[in-house]
Amino acid sequence: FDSLDDTYLKEILKYLKTHEKKFRKENLSYYFHYITQYYINKVNLGQIAYRQSAFDIFKIMKEKKLFLIDNIITDLEFNNVSNMALALGEYEWIDEFIEEYKNYLDPDFSKDAYNLAKAKLLFHKKDYENIFRYLNEIEFKDPNYYINSKFLLGRVYYDIKNIDAIKYIINNLRQYARVKKKLSIEQTEAIRTFNKYINEIIKLYESNKSERKFLLVILQKELDNEKRFVPAKNWMYEKVKEL
Repeated sequence: FDSLDDTYLKEILKYLKTHEKKFRKENLSYYFHYITQYYINKVNLGQIAYRQSAFDIFKIMKEKKLFLIDNIITDLEFNNVSNMALALGEYEWIDEFIEEYKNYLDPDFSKDAYNLAKAKLLFHKKDYENIFRYLNEIEFKDPNYYINSKFLLGRVYYDIKNIDAIKYIINNLRQYARVKKKLSIEQTEAIRTFNKYINEIIKLYESNKSERKFLLVILQKELDNEKRFVPAKNWMYEKVKEL
């Protein structure tokens, strides 16, 4: 974790594959969790090629039933698995995972984690008609669920071309960041960057042809050069391409 050097990771994977039978299931579960966290750290640094590596380990963990520690899966891991699989288009696999592990989530967050995961799956499948029944069930016990559900809702409204509704979401997020004093720096920054770039995409959408070419170049460069984490960055690139 200190070096983020793949050499060490390859050694660990090779050793585990060779000596797997020497370890109790609980130990294996911990070791595979460490490996997936390594890959998630890489992806969070923008190295999205590691998604496939993470997903390959998730498949092994599902097959060998290694996700549970003390008969629980954390909502953080549940969300990480969902995000990785959805980004790779593994819809059938993740739907099975969601249904299989929903009952092993911490009861405090199980409802929100399940409904957000199902909503994301429907979004990726472009099933906008059924997405709202899951989004409307999220209770927002944790700021992350409020923020991520609003990010998702903003994207839904853009895709169905309800621009007024997106502007309402942007204002909600801005107000939420202002009122909620206990948000982390990362959460506040995520709201700012999401609002900034989805606003720019709306400007593009509402611009005339002569303005659009100029605005497209600027936005493309801004996204390319952005050093901060941008929520739904790949989706934003897609929308820029469409325009």
